[in-house]
Amino acid sequence: MQRCQLFAAFLLLSAVPLTYAQATGCAAIQTAKRETYGFQPSLLSDAGRKTKSTAMDRFWNLVKSSGPSGIDCMRQLIVQ
Repeated sequence: MQRCQLFAAFLLLSAVPLTYAQATGCAAIQTAKRETYGFQPSLLSDAGRKTKSTAMDRFWNLVKSSGPSGIDCMRQLIVQ
């Protein structure tokens, strides 16, 4: 019984850093989304569109480099 409780405590404690890392990574993606999107392309100059295009590439590279947690974060952002 005590062995089972120790194992359960170990599992619980080992999941905390992973959850924190996912939350931190998602916060970075949320911030990048807020800074990147929410504009009207028709109101941008050619230079402005190029700048936004580069920013959008950086955003999606951040999501891709975050791996599965980046995909989970995007799911949360879409639902919001």
